[in-house]
Amino acid sequence: LNTRLTTKVFAWPSLPFEIRQAILELVISHQKPKRDLGEQPDGRGTAIFATVSTEWQSFFEAKHFGMLLLTQQCLSDFKKIIQGRRRKLVNHVWLRIELNPYDCRSCWLMEDPLDEISNRAIFTDALKVLFGCLSTWDYSSDRSDRGLTLELSAYSPTDTEHFFKEYDFTHNPYSDPPGNFQATLADRTHPKFHDLNHLWESGRRVNDDQRLSPNCLRIHGLKGLCIVPSNYDDSPPFSAKKWLPEVGVVTKLLIRRQNYRLIHSDGLGQILERLKGLQDVVCETPQIPSHRAQANFDSRYRHIFRNWIPTTLKRLTLFEDFDGNFFSCLRFLL
Repeated sequence: LNTRLTTKVFAWPSLPFEIRQAILELVISHQKPKRDLGEQPDGRGTAIFATVSTEWQSFFEAKHFGMLLLTQQCLSDFKKIIQGRRRKLVNHVWLRIELNPYDCRSCWLMEDPLDEISNRAIFTDALKVLFGCLSTWDYSSDRSDRGLTLELSAYSPTDTEHFFKEYDFTHNPYSDPPGNFQATLADRTHPKFHDLNHLWESGRRVNDDQRLSPNCLRIHGLKGLCIVPSNYDDSPPFSAKKWLPEVGVVTKLLIRRQNYRLIHSDGLGQILERLKGLQDVVCETPQIPSHRAQANFDSRYRHIFRNWIPTTLKRLTLFEDFDGNFFSCLRFLL
């Protein structure tokens, strides 16, 4: 009895389209290992596969360029690489702006005026460069069939090195395992969660509201980010035409609640004013831990929504979140 098995090799083009797509999806699924807390994702894993054939290039470029997570350091490469037909592949651009770092000499203090000015300048410069890139995109020929979402957030890379170690502001909910925005119990066995100088002992925080509150306000940014020069008095918000180019290709603006660094209501208005093709706005700002500041923001929101909402807008979603775990140390201010 002959039990020898024979193997038949099929040429790639001979396989049905559905089978080929399933194989490509399987390839890409094996390139997304779970990353450790605080480890940056590496997006280079599947780039080599785009060189196999034209079909593979089309598939993997659509995956690579569909959702782009950028910092301000990436913007020059973004401008060079995303040209021609690649523009139409982009559905979502997340600009995650990295603000100034700070060390243990100031982590227990609120952000000082010089840091506020510097961080607003970083915010402005990053938006200016990105808007400059996107202003060259044509609404008809460069826009994806699904539209283009612009997501904005800002944080300091050192925010999680001090009192609030359990938060991961580098978490990417679009590719990382869900729920990783905060450290799990298993994560808290890491040596960094035993740091008495920053009120952590064996994976548990030692409560000391008086020391926690300034760092909480530093991460949050009580005054909020806007286009410089800032204007925090009672006069109406000023236009950003001088700083930000007009962009027509963006159809959705997204600011998610998991990003604690506040964008001032004036800053939101200035951004809305320059996005001329907006159809959808989702703004999930954190509630401000000060009744007086919140009242001021609400008043300025009313002005912005009356005067600066694009005529193309179809949907407006506003959600104000209050994270009791994060802001509990500020209860004596409320």
